[in-house]
Amino acid sequence: MFGNRKRVVLVLALLLALISACARPTPEVIEKEVVVEKEVPVTVEVEKEVVVEKEVPVTVEVEKEVVVEKEVVVTVTPAPAPEIPRGGTVRIAMWETREAYNPHMRGGYAYQSYVGATLQRLISFDANGNPVPVLATEIPSLENGGVSEDGKTITFHLRPGVKWADGEPFSSADVKFTIEAILNPDNIVTSRAGYDMIESVETPDDLTAIFHYKEFYAGWMIIPWYVLPEHILGTEPNWNTAEWNIMVVGTGPFYVCENVPGDHYTLCKNEYYWEPGKPYLDKIAVLWVPDREALKARFKAGDYAAAYLITDLDIPEFNAKDTALHMEQGGSIEALWINMSPSDGPDMGNPNIENPITGDLKVRQALELAIDKQEIVHSIFLDAIPAAACPVPAGWGYDPTMEVTEFNPEKARQLLDEAGWEVGPDGIREKDGLRMHVTMMGSTAKYRMLYMQLIQQWWKDVGVEMEILTPEPSLRWAPYNEGGLLRVGAGDVQAIGDTYPLDPSALLEQNFRCSAIPSDECPTCWNGSRWCNEEFEKAMDEAAGEKSFEKRLEALRRAGRVLGEDRAVIPLFARTRTTPVNTKQLAGWMPPEGKPNPWEYFTTYAGNWYIPKQ
Repeated sequence: MFGNRKRVVLVLALLLALISACARPTPEVIEKEVVVEKEVPVTVEVEKEVVVEKEVPVTVEVEKEVVVEKEVVVTVTPAPAPEIPRGGTVRIAMWETREAYNPHMRGGYAYQSYVGATLQRLISFDANGNPVPVLATEIPSLENGGVSEDGKTITFHLRPGVKWADGEPFSSADVKFTIEAILNPDNIVTSRAGYDMIESVETPDDLTAIFHYKEFYAGWMIIPWYVLPEHILGTEPNWNTAEWNIMVVGTGPFYVCENVPGDHYTLCKNEYYWEPGKPYLDKIAVLWVPDREALKARFKAGDYAAAYLITDLDIPEFNAKDTALHMEQGGSIEALWINMSPSDGPDMGNPNIENPITGDLKVRQALELAIDKQEIVHSIFLDAIPAAACPVPAGWGYDPTMEVTEFNPEKARQLLDEAGWEVGPDGIREKDGLRMHVTMMGSTAKYRMLYMQLIQQWWKDVGVEMEILTPEPSLRWAPYNEGGLLRVGAGDVQAIGDTYPLDPSALLEQNFRCSAIPSDECPTCWNGSRWCNEEFEKAMDEAAGEKSFEKRLEALRRAGRVLGEDRAVIPLFARTRTTPVNTKQLAGWMPPEGKPNPWEYFTTYAGNWYIPKQ
C-alpha cells in the first residue's frame, strides 16, 4: 500500500533576449541541477476492526519525495557599444578675434573658443556647480586634510602622468609658476584679485602644491583659473609678447598648431593627452567671421559645424532640422537696478537721503508687479529664454525657492494707493505735489529698447510716468569724479545686463556693498543704486569668513534673497551663451551631465567631439 515514489520535475526559466536596433546578441545557456528534498503527504486507506472498546494507534507514513530541479538560465550578452568614429577635422566659426590668447592677459569671448580645449584647471565645476577635480586628484577639504583648520593653507595633490602637449611632464612647478607669474608686476594681467592673498606656494614634491594664504580666502577653489607651462613661459622676462600667447600649448586635448591672425587658427590633437583614447578628432579649425549676419548665413549653408555665440534675439532663427542649440543659461541676467537716492537736484546721489519715489519699498514692489516678465520673453525672444526670479540667476548665490513675480497690475495699484500716491486727472499719480515721474536709463540695444518700451506702457497703466534715457556709454559708465551718470546717481532705474560667475561673492561685493557706493574716495565703485542693507552685509561677511562649503553657499543664497526681497534689483530674464550646432557634422558636444555647463566653455569638452557616421 505504501511505496516510494520518485518524481522528476523539469523547471525551465527562459529570459527573453533584448532586441537590439543594430544586432541580435548571441544568448549563452547555463544549466545547473539542484537536488531538493520535500515532504509530501500521502493519502492512505486504513481498515479498523473493533473487538473491544479501546484506542488503537494508527501509523500514517509520509513519503519523502526527491525532486531534481534543473535550472536553465539564458543570459544575453550585451551588444558592444557602438565604436566612436576617429579622426577628421571640424570647422567652427567665431565672430570675435584676439591678438593674444593668454587667458590671464585678456578677457572677452574670443579666448573662450580655444581655452577650454587647450588649458585646464586644478578644479573645475560641473553643470550643477559642484566642484570636480581635473589636474588635482581630489577637492581639498577640512575632512581630508586639504584645508587647514584656520583655512589659510590649501594642499593640492596633483594627477600623476599628465603631460603638456609638447610631451614635457606637468608638475607642481607649473602650479607655483602660474601664481608667481600672475603676481609679477611686469606681466599684463586682467586681475590679481585673490592671487594677492597668497603668501607663498610650497612644492615638497612634483605632485603636491601647498598654497599658504595671508588670511582665509573664501574663493580659493578658482585659483589658479588655468595652469600655465613653466618650461615655456618661465624662460621669458615677462609673458607680454611671448610666442606662446598665440601658439598655446596646454594639458588639454588640443593645442594651437597654426595661427593666421585675423583669419583662423587650428587646434591639433594632443598626442600626450592623459584621458585614455581621447581626443577623437585630429583637428578643429576656428575661423573668424566678424559679420554676424554672414556668420549665421554660412552656418545655415553648412559651412561650419558650430557658430560660436549668437545673440538671444537670434535663437528662434535656428529652430531647424539637423541643428541643435548649446544654450548655457548660467549667471547672465538682465535686470533693473533701483536708485535709493535722489536722481536729480542738489541731493542727487546722496546715500543719506531717500529717493522720494523709489526709496519706498511698496513702490518698488508695485513696479515689479506691473511688469509682465513672461510677456517680455514671449514677445521679444519667442520663449527661447526664461524669465528670472532671483537677482543671482545661477551658481552659488542662486536661491531655488524664489519664484518669478506674477504680473498683477491690480495689486500694484493697491500698493501705490497704500503708499499715498493718488491718481491725478491725467492718470499719473501724485503725492505731496510731486508727480510720479521716473527715469529709466539704458542702451540702444534692440532687445533692451523693446522691453523698456513695454515696461513704459505697463507702468503708465498703473499711474507711473516713465521716461527712457539712452546716454552715450562713455558718459554712463565713466568714473564718479568724471561725472559718470550711474556713479553720480542719475536716473531712478538702470536697465543693466550683468554676468555672475559661479562664486558670485566678488560681484555682489562690487555691486551692492555699502562700501561700494561711488564717491571721491572710490570713483570707480559700482553701487550706483546707493543700496545699503544691514542683513545683506551680515550675509556677505559670513560668506567671506565661512570655511564650510555648504554653510558658505547658504550665506551667499541669503544675500541674493535679501537683494531680491528688498527690490534693490528687479530681475527680468536670464541671458544665455548660445551656440548652434550642425548635428550632421558634430557629435559628442554635450557635457556628461546631459545639459550645457554654464561654468565652462563650449570647447571644454572638445576631447569628446567626433564626426558622426552618415
